[in-house]
Amino acid sequence: LLELYQIKSALNGSLADDIVIHDAVDVEEDFHARYNAKQRVYKYSTRQSESALERKYPWLVRYELDIERMKQVAQVILGEHDFEGFAKVGSDVKHFVCHVSTSEWHVSEKRLTYTISADRFLRGMVRSLVGTMVDVGRGFLSLDIFKERLDNRLKYEPRSAAPAHGLVLERVYY
Repeated sequence: LLELYQIKSALNGSLADDIVIHDAVDVEEDFHARYNAKQRVYKYSTRQSESALERKYPWLVRYELDIERMKQVAQVILGEHDFEGFAKVGSDVKHFVCHVSTSEWHVSEKRLTYTISADRFLRGMVRSLVGTMVDVGRGFLSLDIFKERLDNRLKYEPRSAAPAHGLVLERVYY
C-alpha cells in the first residue's frame, strides 16, 4: 500500500504538465469528487495585447473594453440565480440554480482575469458569462439587458463566446 505522499508524487509524475496535484488525503469509501464538492473556483484570463510567452492560454481580446461596466456586471452575478440562459443547450441537469459567492474582474497591465466561485457550475456557464461580459465591455449589450438575460426574461447569444483556452479550474473545496 502506498503512502499519501507517494500517491501525490506518482500522480504528478504521470499526469500532463498542466495538471498538478497539491495534496492527497484519506477519504471515506463513498466519497465522490464531483458530488461532494462544496465550492469550485474558476479563473478566466484575457489579454488586450499580444504576448509571445502567453499566446496559448489567455483569450486575446483586441477590442477596447469598458472595464468598469464589466465589473458592474460581475457584481450582478453574485448570489443565487437560475443560469439556464448561460448553460449549453441540452444540458442534462435537474435545475439551473447556482449560488455564486465570488464574481470579480482583476486588472493588471494588459491582463484581465475573471474569478468566479460557486456551489456548482453548468456546462459552458463560465465561458458564456465571460463572452457576454466582454460584449457589455464592448458596448454591444447594456447592463439592463444583461440583468434581463440573467433573470431568464431574454435569450441572448454572445457575439464572441469566450474560447476554452482561457479557462482554468483553480480550486475545489470539499
